Amino acid sequence: MGLITASTPFADTPVPVAPGERPCFGSPKETIDVTKESIYPYHPWPHLLLTPKLTWLETESSSVTEIPAPQAPAPPKYAQDVQLSVEPIPATASYPLRHAVLRPNQDMDSVVWPGDEEPGTTTFGAVEKTTGAVIGVATVFRDPAPFDPVIAGLGGLSPELEYATWRLRGMATRDDVQGQGIGTLVLGAVLRHVAVEGGRLLWCNARVGAIAFYERAGFSRFGEEWVLPTVGPHVVMWRRIETGGAR
Repeated sequence: MGLITASTPFADTPVPVAPGERPCFGSPKETIDVTKESIYPYHPWPHLLLTPKLTWLETESSSVTEIPAPQAPAPPKYAQDVQLSVEPIPATASYPLRHAVLRPNQDMDSVVWPGDEEPGTTTFGAVEKTTGAVIGVATVFRDPAPFDPVIAGLGGLSPELEYATWRLRGMATRDDVQGQGIGTLVLGAVLRHVAVEGGRLLWCNARVGAIAFYERAGFSRFGEEWVLPTVGPHVVMWRRIETGGAR
């Protein structure tokens, strides 16, 4: 175990003083004229005012272990701190967030998509209960997959299977709350909806930057990456919907 000692530059022997001077310790001789005004209060033993320097003395059996600085606690999940409701919303209520996140460099018309108002289309929104702000959105509707569903273990193409194939589109989370669980809540609502409606396969054109998010949710890639003009690289991703509900 290391030893701690206090060391100062002062000696233990007082230095002789002349009349009119106060005693002090140190070498070389240090004197203070107590007859003159000073901004410092008088102290008969000035060396006691010093803060000793702490020094580690190593021994054969000791070692100094550097203690890491304490880490700040991880910020709480937004969805845990603010009351949210994930619910169906009008497609038009999703347009501002779609535009801000998915098409910021295009006109608002670029996020108004065919089928948004069709009876079989549902748009979900994560809504703050206190403010009514929509901070996460996703739209889902029936649409045949751009690949043979046999790769998902669902057998060959058939009218019934096409009816059970759904597409996820327009998924977006407000920039300042991304990475805090909002997208997971919205996607969970989508999966439950598809399962209740008898869907067996859900697919989407995922942005390359969102691949990890979808993989954590059980999606797999299909095919190679491709580029959507003015938007960026995408890849088709899919997952099965288990009978009786989404996992």
